[in-house]
Amino acid sequence: TLSSSSAASDVYKRQAQLGPPELRCRKCLADPLSHSLRWVGFAKSGEPVAYTCYGHAHNRFSGEANMEHVVWLLEHMSRRFDAIGTPLSKWIVIIDFEGFSLRDVNYFVSRGSTHVVTAHYPERLAKAVLYDAPRTFSTLWRAIRPTLDEKTQSKVQFISRRVDDGPEVWSHFATPELADWLAVEVEDNRRRRDSPKQYWEADDQLPKHDARGTASWLQDPHYQITYGEMCKRRYPRLIGAADTPSAATSV
Repeated sequence: TLSSSSAASDVYKRQAQLGPPELRCRKCLADPLSHSLRWVGFAKSGEPVAYTCYGHAHNRFSGEANMEHVVWLLEHMSRRFDAIGTPLSKWIVIIDFEGFSLRDVNYFVSRGSTHVVTAHYPERLAKAVLYDAPRTFSTLWRAIRPTLDEKTQSKVQFISRRVDDGPEVWSHFATPELADWLAVEVEDNRRRRDSPKQYWEADDQLPKHDARGTASWLQDPHYQITYGEMCKRRYPRLIGAADTPSAATSV
């Protein structure tokens, strides 16, 4: 069995040498609910912000698949910033623990993804926000934390959830638009925990909220279409949606 570091290196080498449209997450192409990690907006200081929710990533238990998805995201971020003449310097990731279970307490799966980020995209991580992490995560964190250097450890921020959480929870780094989006998204994910959420589709109950990301990001000429929508176009019967997805700029 390959170690998490060697497996991460193999995935990175395989993915990073590809270009659109070959660069992809194979699990997401087969099932749009495989992962939910996606670019949703920007921080106040300009960094791209990615968001993921445990409960919406059905294939998150595969270490290799998770690593492939992370490389896909970061490579597309890098290439988008290169395209506008501003190389990607930092990014922020928000991990929403809604849906986290005992099965997620897996050192090797988690270590693979962290190794991809720290070894192959060094100094790119500006902040990792862990929202509503349960006590069961503490065991996994105690195992992973010593593998991270002190500088990386200092970038990890835990935010405990309160019932009355609002945009102010995110305002220390997010733009007002993104802070509003995050406040709605995390609560919506808990409201709908008993039914699978197809985040790439419109929600009649939240007509002003688009779970793909903030309005300004979706209208940006460099918007990277989500895997959900790409799968919707290729496999409409897979998710039972025959309608045409909203217009967006794709690679």
